[in-house]
Amino acid sequence: EREITDRNYWINRGSEETVKMADRMLEVINEFAPGYQLTYTKFYIGLAEDGQPNNFVQFRPRKNALNADIRVSFSEEIQDDVMKNNLDDIGYDKRFNRFRFRLSKNDIVAKRDFLKNLLMKAYENSR
Repeated sequence: EREITDRNYWINRGSEETVKMADRMLEVINEFAPGYQLTYTKFYIGLAEDGQPNNFVQFRPRKNALNADIRVSFSEEIQDDVMKNNLDDIGYDKRFNRFRFRLSKNDIVAKRDFLKNLLMKAYENSR
């Protein structure tokens, strides 16, 4: 029997709190790209606009954190900003051109401007 991958699937894999963190990130995305919604797959929570996937960021809720993979070409400047913002960097994924972070609830509030700018870059590059 095939497992249904929906919001509850990710609440069970992660937690209610970390899935809500993905909702908060979506609110940030909708400020510059209205109309995006979360999509739930077996491997990540992605994004779609009018049913068309555009996964310029992928979320993976864990028990105590939200992993976010943001698709932006590597640059020393961005890497320096990551360090300055004290984000929990889990390594740049060269294969898929993604900056990878483990975000806490506090990061989404305290590092909001930095995350929004990075998400905007990823969005612009995806168009």
